[in-house]
Amino acid sequence: MRTTVKVYLKDKRGNKDWFITPINLPEQEAHENYIGKWFNMGRETDHMMKCWKVETLKVEK
Repeated sequence: MRTTVKVYLKDKRGNKDWFITPINLPEQEAHENYIGKWFNMGRETDHMMKCWKVETLKVEK
């Protein structure tokens, strides 16, 4: 099972970002894998952002 999701992120100041990624998990597990997790979205310095929402874009069996 492969699920493509859009992961929504927010930092402590309220700035938002997102990314789209495929993951080899069923839809529910894919959501659970990202929700509440922190990601470093910085390029030159650290910019930690927390996932607050996951949207399913495609599910392949």
